[in-house]
Amino acid sequence: MNLKQLEYFVAVAEALNFTKAARKFYISQTAITKQIMALEARLDAKLFIRTKQRVELTPAGFVFLQESRSILNRAEEAVERVHLAAGGIAGSLNIGFVKGYEKTSFSSLILDFHKEYPHVFMSFTRNNSEELYQAVEDRDLDIVFNISSGPGKNGELEQRTVRKYPLVAVVYPAHPLASRDSLQLDELKNEELLLMDASFRETNSTGVRIKDLLANQSMPRIIQQSRDAESILLMVSANMGVALLPTYAVKYLNHSRHLKIIPLEDEGERVEIAAFWSKNNHNPVLGMFLRKLEAFQQQKSSGGL
Repeated sequence: MNLKQLEYFVAVAEALNFTKAARKFYISQTAITKQIMALEARLDAKLFIRTKQRVELTPAGFVFLQESRSILNRAEEAVERVHLAAGGIAGSLNIGFVKGYEKTSFSSLILDFHKEYPHVFMSFTRNNSEELYQAVEDRDLDIVFNISSGPGKNGELEQRTVRKYPLVAVVYPAHPLASRDSLQLDELKNEELLLMDASFRETNSTGVRIKDLLANQSMPRIIQQSRDAESILLMVSANMGVALLPTYAVKYLNHSRHLKIIPLEDEGERVEIAAFWSKNNHNPVLGMFLRKLEAFQQQKSSGGL
């Protein structure tokens, strides 16, 4: 059994006429009849009832017609995908991003890439920073958008800065600082701080360690860490402390009745988001995506997502 035999069978089944089907393929009626007979022998089933007056499909023929159409369609799709892949415009890409980052224009980058390469299959993983680093190192993910811990996080990874986001303080509306329009980081040294994860606690990727503001205290006041911004914000809304979060994590929350967002005046206090990928990842789609990322950044007046 081969695809050509299936094509002959479908042509006869649709025309219910061997002569018309033969003309479609520029072959003789005898030739197409032999191919159908060979197919019936292979299947050990009659596909047509043939009389001098007409040609009809048998019950087995009706079933095989649906299957044949499905097989031929899948074969055409496979050929198309191979041609696309050979041209470098098909494949798959596994993308990870840190929790909260979905609130940025990240989706616009994905949309632009999908429009240009509609045959690339993309999957997405939302996780905390440490798990993302591990996943891209293990090649479970092709590329991740993650909080940067500064240069040299992992010698096996390449990285590209995407954007540096200012920090904001998030307080309960009844907090004494809630009436302020802006704050200095030092003003929070006696507050019970809520931070997003361990890497954020250690550094905000500009070389300034947030924990340094606690250096002169006898007891550290970082009372909670969480792996996602939503949990931190829940704790703030319960008046459990003051959160330090990047602006992308609090987007769309300016009108919340249970939270007050206050910008920090410290220009140097920013969280850097970078794209990370393995040096040993030779997925051609990854290169295409990185070029799109670079072009996307250049189009943005802010220089990032």
